[in-house]
Amino acid sequence: PRPRVLEVGCGTGLFSAALMKEMPDARCLFTDISPAMVGLCREKLGGETGPAGFAVMDGEAPAVTGGFDLVASSFAFQWFLDLPAAVAVLARCLRPGGRLVFATLGQGTFAELRAGEAALGLPRRGLVLPTASELAGALAGGDGATLSGGIEEERFQRRYPHARAFLHEIRGLGADVPALGE
Repeated sequence: PRPRVLEVGCGTGLFSAALMKEMPDARCLFTDISPAMVGLCREKLGGETGPAGFAVMDGEAPAVTGGFDLVASSFAFQWFLDLPAAVAVLARCLRPGGRLVFATLGQGTFAELRAGEAALGLPRRGLVLPTASELAGALAGGDGATLSGGIEEERFQRRYPHARAFLHEIRGLGADVPALGE
């Protein structure tokens, strides 16, 4: 009746607000590795947080104990350096029967941008994103994690009047950090 929910990578609070709307009685902990993003999330949710909490936390090394009914994340897993290890650690945060649910970017994301960069002779920048089978492999377990379920792949296409509008939207989500070494 009052599920415990851990959100990994709350960012600006867009998904956090949806979680609270869908699960108004949940006890939520909204986390992000960035103090600025935790602040934006808290601000977006305003006083409507009920029993929610906020914390700066690295999703690959969660500083929480187990017992969550749901560990959820929207567009944070692509930043993990070791996705299989992170999935295993997050799975241990679940109570028996709990669920780990996440949305992430996959291979082929930003294909048009990549093609444009290549056509202009620009070096490839950004994250190397996994295929659906690589994501499934990460869920297959390891490090003692046993997860059942699978990967659902959906493709969305959005059109922008120009590249600057696209980049402005991405930056507004807090996703403007280049890959390591760039």
